[in-house]
Amino acid sequence: MRPIDKIQQPLQARPTKFRKATPCAVELSALFNCWRASAIDDPRCAESGTALAKCMSTYQPPAKVGSRSVEINKWLAAVRRGRIL
Repeated sequence: MRPIDKIQQPLQARPTKFRKATPCAVELSALFNCWRASAIDDPRCAESGTALAKCMSTYQPPAKVGSRSVEINKWLAAVRRGRIL
């Protein structure tokens, strides 16, 4: 028997994972490009640095949702105590 005959299910490709845009990436890229074009201490790069600092100070990371395993463990503990059935 050939190895290919042993495959019973058709092969499937993994779904594409989409990445979210990184906050302040544009400002950081502009600052790096300015530094590459001129010296790090060049006053022309101050505007890019200010824009990056403003973006980083106003950015609020999304609130993290509680861990699913922690929620399940709390529920199981309550079941063991007889509070939830």
